Amino acid sequence: ISEGNNNQQTLYFGTGDLKSTSLKYNTLPPKAPEGCFDARFSSGKFIEMFPSDTPNQTEYLINIQSTSVPLTIYWNIRDKTTKYIMRDEAGQVYVLDREGSLKFTEQVPVSRTLRLTAESYGIPNEFALQQNYPNPFNPITRIEYELPKTTFVSIKVFNLVGSEIATLVEGEKEAGYHSVDFNTSTSGGLPSGIYIYKMRADKFTSVKKMILMR
Repeated sequence: ISEGNNNQQTLYFGTGDLKSTSLKYNTLPPKAPEGCFDARFSSGKFIEMFPSDTPNQTEYLINIQSTSVPLTIYWNIRDKTTKYIMRDEAGQVYVLDREGSLKFTEQVPVSRTLRLTAESYGIPNEFALQQNYPNPFNPITRIEYELPKTTFVSIKVFNLVGSEIATLVEGEKEAGYHSVDFNTSTSGGLPSGIYIYKMRADKFTSVKKMILMR
């Protein structure tokens, strides 16, 4: 979250247990005085977690204090099992999908409150292999895939001549949304170039390209 004067604050959210995160301290210092930029969850924290079993029963308020425009909100969503939704004071709905941003260009009030909610996507309807993100990448990228049923899954990485570079997934996986990271620093220091990753699951097969850029 940033304002026209280039002041900014990063907030984190997801599903699960806050105790499972690596953040030892999650409470921000006292709120800034009026006339100064401030952005935080209403709890005073910079991180909040939705319950993984009932995410739609929880709502978090984001309190923003700013006097300059534009007020810009950027997001980067890595969780594909949950849909995150933000609403402004007028009830306008913004679906936070993957990576994006929105700007409030009108003169903002001294303070405003945005509401953040979550909904579970449930089980996918079909098999799918997503494009890795980021792409190009160095040295780590994430590959997401979807399974409509529990089945054996294989995801492997190859170079352009067909030689196997790495096995990312090899085993039975439950139905749902999954992801796996490809870390090139653990694969012998691969050179820059185009690589292929291939997924096999049940009768489904999909192949995609990714670019490693040193």
